[in-house]
Amino acid sequence: PNEPYIFTYVLGDYSGQRKEQIRQLANGRKIITLSDHCNVEGLLAGPAEFIALIARADAVITDSFHGSVFSMLFDTPLTIVKREGKGSELNSRIETFVKKFELANALEENGGLAVLSNKKKKKLLEAERRQYLNFLSNYFDNKAIESLASSLDITNIKITDASR
Repeated sequence: PNEPYIFTYVLGDYSGQRKEQIRQLANGRKIITLSDHCNVEGLLAGPAEFIALIARADAVITDSFHGSVFSMLFDTPLTIVKREGKGSELNSRIETFVKKFELANALEENGGLAVLSNKKKKKLLEAERRQYLNFLSNYFDNKAIESLASSLDITNIKITDASR
């Protein structure tokens, strides 16, 4: 789109009440909705379009883990709405994400439209990447881990696997 827009990606129930809630959160801005198996009114898009819609949006309103993560990575203001209906048991992934990346302000009930500062995001992502590299060190040799660390721009990786 060539005009400012709010991108919505809601995997749970998309009732009339949910549509009204999103309309209020959009505050008069154009709303672009991605279609899924529950919502046939929205756009159809593949992975590249999905990511581009998030990256270029004025804000994202979602109940999706992946929508939330990509919003954070692209510094797109984010409002996370609670998933309703089928799939609502998956809210724990978003709860973990919100806690790890200190994004409680992104939750609709806390006001929504949160963005991490670049400094804070870099610090939190590096900690997660280091933890992941340490986990992978149980399965790959040091050379592979060091290569991956280099590609992630992580220096001074310490392999903590005691079995080596």
